[in-house]
Amino acid sequence: MKIIVAANENFRAMAEFAIKKIKEFGYTPLVYDLGELGFGKAFQVTEEEVMGRYLNGVVMGGFKPRLILDVLKNNRGCIAWVDTDAFIVKPFVLTDDYDVGVTMRRQSERGGTLFTDITGYLNAGVLFFNDTEGARSFVHEWEEKTIELRSDQHALNELVREVTDLTEYNKIFVRDGVRIKILECDEYNYYHLKEGVSDKAKILHFKGASRSYYDKYRQEYL
Repeated sequence: MKIIVAANENFRAMAEFAIKKIKEFGYTPLVYDLGELGFGKAFQVTEEEVMGRYLNGVVMGGFKPRLILDVLKNNRGCIAWVDTDAFIVKPFVLTDDYDVGVTMRRQSERGGTLFTDITGYLNAGVLFFNDTEGARSFVHEWEEKTIELRSDQHALNELVREVTDLTEYNKIFVRDGVRIKILECDEYNYYHLKEGVSDKAKILHFKGASRSYYDKYRQEYL
């Protein structure tokens, strides 16, 4: 498996640690330099795209599908996108019975914000793609939807919810011939760090309020 690490100079320390953990578990890092990182493949983005911004409580950002398309054009095999503020803590093996793997939040999180339709289902911090035309087709459409909505996470939620109400984990749904697998955030995109680390968690994601736990768990998983 190849795992994408994309960062600018502001996230260099996180990127270096993410790469360390990727290699530790025997995976291959695909590093993208989003601005003065100093290593990896240069990829042009705006500062706003990297840092994100909030509009009515929703994180706006759009470079992710564009970068993933570049990866899918130039690499073979299973590819994972993992946000730079996340790192692997346990090995995992995924099957090849899907084109795109997405991570769904806990059912208890539904309705927890004013923007449930946008953010209350899927979190785009961890994504999986098999080496298929279906995966490439989906990411092309995701890019177009992201341009329209100005938020990759909003776009991802809208596309996947066309084929499922997102109430079932570990199911595969077919959208325009693309097989989409629904994986659990608690396993592949765990961010409830206030609760500690779940035994099933394989990837920890220090998003939002969970960022304050990053240094603590970085030391624990050195």
